[in-house]
Amino acid sequence: MNIFKYLAIIFLSVLLAACGSNSSQKKSDFSIKTNTIKGNISNGETLKLTLDNKKNHTIDSVVYVLDGNNIYESTPLQNIKLGKHTITATVFFDNEQEKTATSITILNNELPKVYTYNIINEYPHDITSYTQGLEFFNDTLYESTGQFKESKLRKIDYKTGNVLKSINLADEYFGEGLTILNNKVYQLTWQKGTGFVYDVNTFDKLSSFKYGNSKEGWGLCNHDNTIYKSDGTEKIWLLNKDTLIEEDYIQVYTNKGKIVGINEMEW
Repeated sequence: MNIFKYLAIIFLSVLLAACGSNSSQKKSDFSIKTNTIKGNISNGETLKLTLDNKKNHTIDSVVYVLDGNNIYESTPLQNIKLGKHTITATVFFDNEQEKTATSITILNNELPKVYTYNIINEYPHDITSYTQGLEFFNDTLYESTGQFKESKLRKIDYKTGNVLKSINLADEYFGEGLTILNNKVYQLTWQKGTGFVYDVNTFDKLSSFKYGNSKEGWGLCNHDNTIYKSDGTEKIWLLNKDTLIEEDYIQVYTNKGKIVGINEMEW
C-alpha cells in the first residue's frame, strides 16, 4: 500500500512539473528602449521610445500604451502624472503580434518648495490626546485621536481647550486621519482597513467603509468634492465622496524620488 502511495506522489510531482513547463511563456523577441536614466526621467522632458528587434522581424506597426492611453515614439511628459508607470508595446509582424513592457519613473522637474512659519499664538490642548487627524469647520476644531483603547472623535473649542463633544472608538481601532465634507465627518482607522462616517453635529455614526487597494489609513483631506487619502506610502488616493471607492491615485515624487510616510493632510 505504501509503495502505491509513493508512486502516486511521484506521478503527481512529474505531472505538476510538466504542467509548469508547458505554461511558461517564451521570451519576447522585442524589448522597449527609452531615453531614461536608470528608468528615471523628468516631467519636463520628452520621452523617446525605440524597439529592440532581436531577431530582425519585418515589423508592420507598433502601438505604445502608457496608463491606458496610446503614446508616440516621442511624447512630451508635461501632462503625465509623476511616479512609476508601465509602458507596453504591441508589435505587429509577419501576421503575428507580440507584447512587451517596461517601467519608467517620472520625476518632478522642480525642486520642492521649503516654507517657513512664525508662531503667532498658542492655545491649550489635552496632552493625553494622541492627535492623528484634525480639521477646522465653522471655526471649531475637530480631532481624531489614536492609540488602541484610547481612540476618540472630538469636537473642541480650540481657544479654551474645552471638549464640546466626544465619542470613543471600539478598542480594536486606532484612530487616524479626519476630514469634513457636506456636514459629514470622515474618520480613518490605521490597520483595520475600515473608516467611519458621522453626522458632524450629532456624532451619530452614519456608516462605515472599507479601503480598496490602499493597505492602511493615515491622513484625509478634501477639495472640490473629492476626498484625498494617504496610506503611508507615496500614494495619495482619490475617493468618491458618495461611495468612498478609491477611483484613482497620485504619486508624490520630488526631483530625486518618492516621498513616503505622508500623514495628515490639509487643503
